Order: sequence, then C-alpha cells, then structure tokens
Amino acid sequence: MPREIFPESARVNCVRPGFVKTGTHARELACEGMHARHRPEAAHREYIDLTLLCRHEKATDVPDIVLFQAGDLARFLTREAVNASGGVTMD
Repeated sequence: MPREIFPESARVNCVRPGFVKTGTHARELACEGMHARHRPEAAHREYIDLTLLCRHEKATDVPDIVLFQAGDLARFLTREAVNASGGVTMD
C-alpha cells in the first residue's frame, strides 16, 4: 500500500486460510471422493493426514489470527500474509 494513502502507523496484513470446515468444504470433499472413486470419509481422512495439526480448520480459527494481527502484540507486523492452513501448503 502506498505511504501517500495511509499514515505511517497503518498496518496492512492478511490471513490466507486453508480449507475451513463448512458445508461448502464438506461438499467439496464429497465430490473429491467421488472423482477419486472412494468414499467421502476417505477424502476427509486424506485431507486431515496432509494437515500438520491433524484436524480441519474451524471457522473460529481465522478471527483469532485477525485479532492478533490487529492487536498490540503485532504492533510491528505489516505487509504480511499469515498462512493459516494448519501446515497444508496450497501452492
């Protein structure tokens, strides 16, 4: 972000969530399971096995990171993208 637009104290950061466990994610796993010719539970297990934290991301995980970024503990953090995917890279 240009300095001309924001004052010196402005911080600009973002969160890059992984697959958050929602109804949409459940449908994607079901479709993925059908394409791979195995049951949705197997696709679910495969995804969890790829996640270093061994669980799905919950909707409450992302706001906690945003609150951290906006708070005083992150006062020197700016122009950063936090990859909040439980360790799964989606490059």
